[in-house]
Amino acid sequence: MGVRLRVEKAVKSLNYFVGRHWRVKHKETKEWEWVIRAAHKAPLPKASGKMDLTITSIRTRSLDKDNLTGGAKGLVDALKRLGAIVDDCPDLLNLDVRQEKAKNATHAQTVIELKEVR
Repeated sequence: MGVRLRVEKAVKSLNYFVGRHWRVKHKETKEWEWVIRAAHKAPLPKASGKMDLTITSIRTRSLDKDNLTGGAKGLVDALKRLGAIVDDCPDLLNLDVRQEKAKNATHAQTVIELKEVR
């Protein structure tokens, strides 16, 4: 099983979420669910074991690794809610969050690559 999605939504920095009400974080997760559903156009395959997840944030401003990884939590939670990953614990998910430089803000996007570990 392998899925590759390119979506027009950018991963926000962890700093955006620190100290905010849980409702803001929940809204971000729900937005990721809708974006992923729209990009895939069919139900995502259900995960049954360990998965490799690579998230590439194509953005204008670089973030440090902690802010980038923490900011991707809503996306990871959305994949869990959709059944594309079993859980986000290290025993069931190899998470790799990367970033690339976008030419400008209109080119900002996120690439999500998901495959089953054999």
